[in-house]
Amino acid sequence: IITNACWNDYAELFERGEETEPGDIICFDTNSPLIERYIKADSSSKRVIGVHSDTYGHLIGGEKLENYEDNFKKFIPIGLAGRVNVKVKGKVELGDYIVPSEEKGIGRAYNKDIDDRDLIIGYLVEADEHEDVRRLKMFINKK
Repeated sequence: IITNACWNDYAELFERGEETEPGDIICFDTNSPLIERYIKADSSSKRVIGVHSDTYGHLIGGEKLENYEDNFKKFIPIGLAGRVNVKVKGKVELGDYIVPSEEKGIGRAYNKDIDDRDLIIGYLVEADEHEDVRRLKMFINKK
């Protein structure tokens, strides 16, 4: 049993395909035919997998290096389960499902009339009245 954990998600290190920041929604790069790599997702992404996390309580993967921190040059810590701070834009409400927006790495509220349910990455457990890009807490809930 672990007690007094102040972090929120379970993450794994995935191969970095571009520079990313905590809160970015990440997808598998299906346009990279020869190597496995991960990039910021947008509304045209096919395989959304998680969110670049800086709140992981448990992190797996990477390479055995003398300085473990060197893994972050090659890999992205991606939250796969639990609660993570995700970048969102536009009006959102508590409990809204989040999908990638047209802007790389940034999510928005799911719209059942235009969005594919397969792109839902989770739902918000925090909300505000702002509409600019900001980070809000989301429960990762891939369908």
